Amino acid sequence: MKVLVTGATSGLGRNAVEFLCQKGISVRATGRNEAMGKLLEKWAQSLFRRI
Repeated sequence: MKVLVTGATSGLGRNAVEFLCQKGISVRATGRNEAMGKLLEKWAQSLFRRI
């Protein structure tokens, strides 16, 4: 299964991405906060890939 999560740089979207990745689901994530996106990318390089 593949899932697209919008608003992944904060709040519910961020939690959804973390939960889905822990379940082994392929996730694409988008968000408007570039700085938070870069921070998340460093935090979870194995979970997130910048596109």
